[in-house]
Amino acid sequence: MKTLVRTLSIFLLLFLISARPKDEFLRLESLDHGEFHFPIVQSEKPPVAYKINTHLQLSELELLKGSEEEHLFEVVSNKEGGIYGKKVAIDFKVWQNSSRALSLSLAQSSCGMTCAYWTSYYNFNPQNGDRYFLQDFFSKAHYEKFKEELSERRIAFLQKRSQALKDPHRKQLLAYLEPYLKEDRLRDFYIGEDSLYFDWRNLLHKHDKFLDMNHVVGVAKTEVAALLNDFGQAALLDGRNLKDYQAPSAPQVYQGEIGGQYPFVWLQRKMYDQSWEAIYAYLKYGRGIYLRGSENGSENDFWFDEKLGMAEHGGKVIFRMEAGQMRGYWYDENRSDSLLFVAQRL
Repeated sequence: MKTLVRTLSIFLLLFLISARPKDEFLRLESLDHGEFHFPIVQSEKPPVAYKINTHLQLSELELLKGSEEEHLFEVVSNKEGGIYGKKVAIDFKVWQNSSRALSLSLAQSSCGMTCAYWTSYYNFNPQNGDRYFLQDFFSKAHYEKFKEELSERRIAFLQKRSQALKDPHRKQLLAYLEPYLKEDRLRDFYIGEDSLYFDWRNLLHKHDKFLDMNHVVGVAKTEVAALLNDFGQAALLDGRNLKDYQAPSAPQVYQGEIGGQYPFVWLQRKMYDQSWEAIYAYLKYGRGIYLRGSENGSENDFWFDEKLGMAEHGGKVIFRMEAGQMRGYWYDENRSDSLLFVAQRL
């Protein structure tokens, strides 16, 4: 009997090993709680896993793992107020997990006075933990050329796929979606083994998101190979020296200290014109603090205001960003004091 159990155990182990994707580069676990399923990354290089996990958790959960009181989703699942209220579900899918890219999507929903549904896409450099953005793979001119050609392809695909819809619904859909596709910033994409895939579901009006219509368009990597810069060639095709490339677009993870004694992690991204948003968390508490701000006279100088609640304001942060470093001050107007604010890109 013991021999049989041992034999079955060995067989099961071999089956699990053989069933694991051969090109899986990073280890991913699912952290589950009710309708929430969230990826936790593990790597032989702890700094890589730390950057990716920090980016995902700060962006989507506003809480760092290890700081939760009950579960990792307690902040976003308990938010009250606003038309869309709190998150009620997250599920993720991994599209590629290779030495060139970790590509995944998070299908999410939130409910308050009404419900919202969307998908967040994340693509990372598995060699150093940076987040990929499509524009970084091209020169400016080649990126504009690619965007124009992709826009034409997506609109043609939309017109063909929408033929099954009845008018006036089809005309209404085309009227608002075609301009959206022309202006799309192409954040909603994932990287497959042989192709790039672009999803327009987030551009659809709420009720149109449930249409039985394909909203993903693929572009073979071979089609864009001649347009790619060296970074794009490495990330999408050959992986050459990939660990040495630093992605230039935001958000990326910064870590620093306030007043020399309060360590924190930080993400910021441009919204429109000169407006920015950011979220940061003190490592001691691990809970995200949201900020809104703008460029302060130049593209390297910033100011941000903490937004602690619907009508509650916190401190201010003013800093200069240069060569992957932030340096400035955090201050509280009510107390009229300031603390040195410094951070370094990870």
